[in-house]
Amino acid sequence: MPAETEPSSPDPTLDILVPRTTWRATAVAVVAVGVLVLAGVVGAGSRVSLATGGGSSSLLPDRRVELTTDVVASGWPGLTLAELTPPAGARLVHVWAVPASEVPSGDLGQRSVIGVAEASGLPDSLPVRLAPGQHYQLVTLLEITDCAAYAVSGEGQGWVVDPAPDPHAAVAHLRTALGTRADVPLLASMWTADDLAQYSSCPAAP
Repeated sequence: MPAETEPSSPDPTLDILVPRTTWRATAVAVVAVGVLVLAGVVGAGSRVSLATGGGSSSLLPDRRVELTTDVVASGWPGLTLAELTPPAGARLVHVWAVPASEVPSGDLGQRSVIGVAEASGLPDSLPVRLAPGQHYQLVTLLEITDCAAYAVSGEGQGWVVDPAPDPHAAVAHLRTALGTRADVPLLASMWTADDLAQYSSCPAAP
């Protein structure tokens, strides 16, 4: 009669070779995916830019310069114009970020924009918050402290936009609530020494 054999017990050492999914591993995977998605959203939204359009400049007899620049800022969540570095040879007196909707339509001149800024009740110093995607008139009042440094050489050429650093352009320093930063040169004024002597109180060039 054949011998009876006892069924063999499973080897417990083989259990570690069988893949298992635990709730902890699932939770970790879900959290990891969530972090990656959030990072993608934040990375795309936290980019900072300042699109500059047209602008104008006026010289005053007391060595002050009135500037306006059309700007549209983008950045998330929340955008701040933290600082503005003036051009070489000038110091910043006041700066306003006036929503374009509050600027009178039509060709009313530079003085009108400065008047609107002064009467707006908006802060005239920095930092100031900007609404992403909103169109602003950045109204800046400068004082010339060094006529030779502020003046450009050669013939006056109006206003230019140059992506390279330009000592005759003010630079806007932006940041988001997440700490993303950008330094954006604004339109550069091209006033010559002769212009400054004729329209401001700067001495004539030797």
